[in-house]
Amino acid sequence: MGPPDVPPTARYRGVPLSTELVLGTLIVLVLALVATGIAVFAAGEETIRLEAQREAQIAALAVLEATVAAPNTDTSTTLAKALLERTPSISGIWIQLGHRDVFQEPPSAFSEAAEASDRTVSVTLDDDGEARVTVRMDLHVATPTRQRLTVHVLLAIGGSIIGAAVLLIVFMHTRITGPLRRLRAQVLEPEHAATGLPGELQALSDVLSEQAGHSHGELHRLERTESELHRANALHRLMLRELDHRVRNNLAALAALVDLERYASADVSTFADRLGARLGSMQHVQELLSDSRDHTVELNALLASLLPSDVKERVHHSGPLVDIAGAQAVPLGMALHELLTNAMRHGALSNVTGTIEVTWTASQAEADGRRLLQLDWAETGGPCPVPDPSPRSGTGILTGLVESELGGSVDLRYPPTGAVHRLMLRLRRLEHGGEL
Repeated sequence: MGPPDVPPTARYRGVPLSTELVLGTLIVLVLALVATGIAVFAAGEETIRLEAQREAQIAALAVLEATVAAPNTDTSTTLAKALLERTPSISGIWIQLGHRDVFQEPPSAFSEAAEASDRTVSVTLDDDGEARVTVRMDLHVATPTRQRLTVHVLLAIGGSIIGAAVLLIVFMHTRITGPLRRLRAQVLEPEHAATGLPGELQALSDVLSEQAGHSHGELHRLERTESELHRANALHRLMLRELDHRVRNNLAALAALVDLERYASADVSTFADRLGARLGSMQHVQELLSDSRDHTVELNALLASLLPSDVKERVHHSGPLVDIAGAQAVPLGMALHELLTNAMRHGALSNVTGTIEVTWTASQAEADGRRLLQLDWAETGGPCPVPDPSPRSGTGILTGLVESELGGSVDLRYPPTGAVHRLMLRLRRLEHGGEL
C-alpha cells in the first residue's frame, strides 16, 4: 500500500512554523544583546559624567583654596585663567567673594541656554558663604576621542537592537500570535477561512475550509432532500384524500344509480343496460383523471370522450378552456351522459338528421376562488319534443347530480324546435394545478 494522497491544499506554503520559531529564538537572543548594549551605553555615559564631575570638583577646589588663601590678590583669577587655557574641557569658571563677582569667564557658559544643556557638568564649592567657585565642564571635550567613538558605536548598536526588538514584537504578532488567533476563529466559525497563515497553519486552515465546504454541501443536500420529502408527503396526502373522496363519491353515486334504476327498469336486462351505460361514463372520466398529472379534466376532452363514435360529427361543442376538478369531473360526466342518452332516445340524436350544439362560458374566479360555469345544450333537427314531459329517472339523476354534487342549478326546456337546457355549475378552486 502506497502513502496516502495529500490534498493539494494540505501541502506546505511558505516557511515552516518550526523554522520561524528558530528565527524567533535567534531574534530573542539579539534582543538580549540589545539590552546588554543599552546597559553598557548607559554605564559608559555615567562613567564619563562621573569623571568629568571629579575633574571639575578638583579644579573648583584648587580655585576656592587660592581665593580663600589670598582674597585680596589676583591669585585666584590667575589660576582660573590658567585652568581655562590649559584644560579645554573646562568651559567656564565663576568666582564670587560674598556677593561680589570676582571672575566669570566666559559669561556664555553660565547663560540660561547653557544651564539647559545636558552635555555639561557643573560643580559649585562654597566656603561658608565667604567664597564660592563654580566650574562647568563640557562632556564633549572632556571625553577622550576613543571613548567618544565607543559611546557612538554603543549608541548605534543600542538603537539597532531596539529596532530589532520592535521588529521581533511585530514578527511574533504577525506570524505567530495573529495566525493562531485567526485559525482559532476559523475553528469556531468554519465559513470564515483564514488566509496568509505560515506553513502548517495555512495547510491546516485549508483542510478545515475543505471540510467546512463538504459539511455545508451535505447540509444543503440534506435540506433539499428534507424539503422534497415534505413536498412528496404533502402530495401523497393530497392524492390519498382525493382518492378517498373519489371512491366515496363513486360508491355513493353507484348506490344512488342502483336505487333509481331498480324502480325505473321493467326487467333485469333493461336494468343492466342502463346501469352499465352509466357506469361506462364513470369509467371514461376515471381514465381521463388517471392520465392527468394534476387530477383535472378539460371540459372539451370530457365531452368528446362521452360521445359515441357514430354521433360525434352531429354534436358540436365549443367554449373556453376550463379544467374540471377530479371530485366534480365524475358527476359532470354522468350529467352529460344523461343528456346524451336522452337525446339518443327521444331527442335530436334519435334520427339521422338532428344535431346538438353545446356551448359554455366561465366567469372569473370569485373571492372564494370558485368560478361559475354556464353550459348551454341546444338540440335541432330531431322530433318535436313533448312540451311538458313527465319526470323520468334520467331527469332525476341529472337534477340531483347538478344540484347536490356540482352546487348548481338545471333549467330544462322543450320548445318545438328541440330541447334547450342550461346548466349553471360552481367550479371549485385550483390547487397544485388542479381544482379542489
